[in-house]
Amino acid sequence: MPQGSRPASSTPPRRHPAAGAPHNRRRTILIAGALIVSGGVVAGIVLGGEGSADPEATSVTAATPIAAPATPPTTAPSIDVPGSLWWIVNGERPLPAGYVPADLVTPDVPIDPQASSIQLSAPASAAFEAMVADAATAGFRLQLNSGYRSQEAQQELYDRSVDDYGEEVARQRVALPGTSEHQTGLSVDVGEVGLPLDQVFGDTAASQWVQDNAHRFGFIVRYPPDKAAITGYANEPWHLRYVGTELASTFHASGLTMEEYFHLPPAGGSG
Repeated sequence: MPQGSRPASSTPPRRHPAAGAPHNRRRTILIAGALIVSGGVVAGIVLGGEGSADPEATSVTAATPIAAPATPPTTAPSIDVPGSLWWIVNGERPLPAGYVPADLVTPDVPIDPQASSIQLSAPASAAFEAMVADAATAGFRLQLNSGYRSQEAQQELYDRSVDDYGEEVARQRVALPGTSEHQTGLSVDVGEVGLPLDQVFGDTAASQWVQDNAHRFGFIVRYPPDKAAITGYANEPWHLRYVGTELASTFHASGLTMEEYFHLPPAGGSG
């Protein structure tokens, strides 16, 4: 082959760029970088190319984590949800089996001398402490005779009542296990220091003060004397139920029971 000669090639000749186009095309450059943000290292990939105004300029954009949307809080109480301030429990609306409130605390108030400890749900406890303190300024020494009562304790109470009075009378005096408001932790039996029995509390000036003022602290007298056919309970002026000040004030002004206000059928059973 003569010096300087080039063999024929099947490779097509290189095409020259059109006039006005850059002689060398910009190439897409892949740059892996590490960006330190708030003490953490974030790996970043930067792409540069023909779309950049300045081929030498690069930019790094750190990805911002997106938080999951918060679940809106449920603020409206419900008559059906266990633990709700408006939860209605009676002979026709039993509690879930073995229910125990998650927020039981021991209120700092005088209690029945025969009780070793009495607990309430936290909001009911705080409200009862405030009511006892306010009653003291009016000259009344209130005490807590009963609060949260487990299903097992309710069973024992019911069985003793059956032994003492027979089943027919016991059903009128004591709630069947699993249907007592005391198991919610939102109900209290209030008494007066030095007074021996719940049954005589209704005849005292302290009981009248409670009827006139309990709603200011979120309590209602749950079983008024003229509503036994609706609530399922005879008159129990000592039995209070915490529902919050809004609903308690409504009941105090209207005289309605929970069953009447929420259009429920009459309930059976006892407290």
